Amino acid sequence: MNKLNKGIFLTASVLSMSACGGGSDGGGDDGNTSVTPPPPPPPYSMTVNAAGSVEENGSLNVEVVTSGGEGSESLSASVKPIENGPGDETGAFGSTSNEGDGGNETDVTFEPTDTGFVFHFGEASYKKDEYIITIEATKGDETESEELEVAVNNTSGNKAFAYVSSVQEVLPAQRQFIAEWLMVERLVKGVNLSGGDIDIKDIKPLYITATSGDGVDNNALFSVYVNDDRLTGYQDNSLKESEAFSSFFENVSSDTCESPRCLTEHLMRVKPMFDYVFERSGGVIQEPAYGDVGFDAGTGTFSVFYTAPDNGGFDAQGNWTFKPEYEYLADIIVAGHEAAGKFSADE
Repeated sequence: MNKLNKGIFLTASVLSMSACGGGSDGGGDDGNTSVTPPPPPPPYSMTVNAAGSVEENGSLNVEVVTSGGEGSESLSASVKPIENGPGDETGAFGSTSNEGDGGNETDVTFEPTDTGFVFHFGEASYKKDEYIITIEATKGDETESEELEVAVNNTSGNKAFAYVSSVQEVLPAQRQFIAEWLMVERLVKGVNLSGGDIDIKDIKPLYITATSGDGVDNNALFSVYVNDDRLTGYQDNSLKESEAFSSFFENVSSDTCESPRCLTEHLMRVKPMFDYVFERSGGVIQEPAYGDVGFDAGTGTFSVFYTAPDNGGFDAQGNWTFKPEYEYLADIIVAGHEAAGKFSADE
């Protein structure tokens, strides 16, 4: 029995050694392992995002997103104005990389940011000044380029256009102070409802003096007339703001106009009418100050009660707000302007 067990054990050991590859007749690793090359990087690409317009004296952020490609990467930008008229200078391209500042001859500066570039624009000359911004990205041997058209809106010019239009539409009525007479009527009615006793007939001689008395000169109104060609030229972007409205502003300001070609001087002819009411209001309404004629962008009206600091103030958008004690003027100015507009349209 013991001899049989020893035989089985030896046979099993020999089989085990054979299964473990104890032989030396080849079949081992020769060291020549093959390697699969990595796939090539995706093609280089760039996406540029920015708004299509910006207000004058404002800033525009241009976002630049790149992907793919290989090698070192650099970004650059340039800007060029689009000509509005035959005499405009386009200037040279200004450029900057993501390593420095840039600018050009067009009152535009720009610099790189963490996400692309930021462009800073100055005052616009036309209703809108237009520019072409070029963004270029390079990575290794690949280059991507994209152009953007950007419009810079002339906020001051658009406000001037609204001011001029407001005056133009009531010029026929302005000769007869239609708006101012309606304002006086409203003031008298309000005072009398609060216990006052003002007879509107007593103000009539002051009105006649304002419209036909000594010193009446329609040159004050002719001086602020802006012909349709200038208004149209500004609107269709072929005429600069300064060319369209400079003479108008010279003649609405008492600082620059020459008598009798002054709108403020013309409007102040009705001051005795208003003073008559204020002095007899018995404290029902507080007497406001007078100033240079000014324009309220919020209501589209103009008045000698707008610019006096004691009466209120303008916000950054050109909207006038009266102080509480003078708020009664707001509604009657708007009503007077509307009446003058209807009168002028019927002329």
